[in-house]
Amino acid sequence: MSWLAALPACTVPVAVALVLAAESGLLIGLVLPGSSLVIGTGVLAGAGLVSMPVAALTAAAATVGGAALGHRRATRQSPDALLPTGGRISRLLPGRVRCLVERSASPWAEAVARRPVRMAAAAQFATGSRTLAPRIAARAGVPLPTMLRGTLPAALLWSWGLVALGAAAGAAAPRLNGMAAAAGLPVVIVATWLLVRRRGRAAAAPRTRRTPARGGLRWWLPALAASTGVVSVTAVAVLGCCVTDASASESPHPGSPSSATDAARATAPHPVDQDRILTEVEAAAEVSSGSIAVVVLDADGRSVVTGPDANSPIHSASLVKVFVVAQLLALDAAGSLSLTEDDADLMQRAIVSSDDDAMNALWSRHEGAQLVLDIAATMRLTGTSPPSAAGQWGQTTTTAADVATFQAAVEDVLDPEDATTLLGWMRSTTATAADGFDQRFGLLAQGAGGAAAKQGWMCCIDGRRQLHSAGVLGDGRFLVLLGDFPASTSWAQPATALDTAATATRTGTAAID
Repeated sequence: MSWLAALPACTVPVAVALVLAAESGLLIGLVLPGSSLVIGTGVLAGAGLVSMPVAALTAAAATVGGAALGHRRATRQSPDALLPTGGRISRLLPGRVRCLVERSASPWAEAVARRPVRMAAAAQFATGSRTLAPRIAARAGVPLPTMLRGTLPAALLWSWGLVALGAAAGAAAPRLNGMAAAAGLPVVIVATWLLVRRRGRAAAAPRTRRTPARGGLRWWLPALAASTGVVSVTAVAVLGCCVTDASASESPHPGSPSSATDAARATAPHPVDQDRILTEVEAAAEVSSGSIAVVVLDADGRSVVTGPDANSPIHSASLVKVFVVAQLLALDAAGSLSLTEDDADLMQRAIVSSDDDAMNALWSRHEGAQLVLDIAATMRLTGTSPPSAAGQWGQTTTTAADVATFQAAVEDVLDPEDATTLLGWMRSTTATAADGFDQRFGLLAQGAGGAAAKQGWMCCIDGRRQLHSAGVLGDGRFLVLLGDFPASTSWAQPATALDTAATATRTGTAAID
């Protein structure tokens, strides 16, 4: 099922919705992998490629819509047969399977007639029953609104549960292989035990006219539950491993920033002591009661160090300036706009001296919020979004992983001349910013040298101050340090913390190839 991960993120919920609607609405649903697809969408959500609420709500809406379609189709067909013999799908099913389905329908119809809402809800959780339940309800004379009273809440619970399961698997993909079987095995064992136990009792009981019918209903439900468990466990394992393999094996190539995103989250292939580096960074931040999110990539964009806060959102401060300038250069190269000499001067000032007035002019002149959205979409910066307050560009949110992804993709996405221009401006950062702030900290600390970096600082939204340093070292390594500290600290304390963190990461990863 790796094809699901290969789809564009915006089309995944749509593709899954079409399958789920067919599963509930058409007889072909008996052989469609509905549950595993929902879990697969959750795996992608856990990897940050799909919105979890969108995935769950789309799945629920599709399966409810399919159930309504199946009920409507069944009311128009002959009430004598659940699987019309002339149907194309019916002809594909073996005779014994058709016989089994028909035999099970009678006790189901009795149960549905007595408890239509409860049975409609229960049917949502077992493979095959999502296809048959709407038809059985229609044959039992249950009105569509009554059936949907059970189907709708159950579909919401079912979709959210499976998406959450898949998201947990996607977030913990490296540990997935053993966990998937361990998590699903009890479900399969219990369902199988119930099936065998019920079949044993049925064989020992006197064979009356009622026994097969009642037994058919009671052993059929555990059988469906067992099959659902098997499918779910398999889906979690396969799709989780697909995400893991994709993250670990892809390497960046021109025009594919998503490769850099995956690489930034892959296991470091280099002989570095990541635990020691992260311990030193954490200790440096704790002196000022703060935290520093850290990511280090090698010159090829592969992960070397990834801190625990790499995907935590934080205000970008002036780091957003490099996002905006890069997107303007890309639009100019594509012919979507024509930058003037004044624009070029503003961009240079925004990067070199971190001039806020220059950034204000660019933001208002070129719709800065849209530029952030565009660069985030182009480079798949899943944790980056424009500020909620209009014009407050420093409150753009981003993550250390996104900043690292951006840095590694600049030379792949921008024209060579534009990439050289942007990196040249970053390499020419002035010691003192336009507002008088000392930019010699972090990657640009005194004596460091050789880095093309962008610095960022802001205070005091929500009682916090941010101090960031991100860029490219002289040997091509990409280093990102995003600091978050209490507003009660002075600027000197976070600056010292970032200096220490930069030294720890720079020296700790110096031995990589």
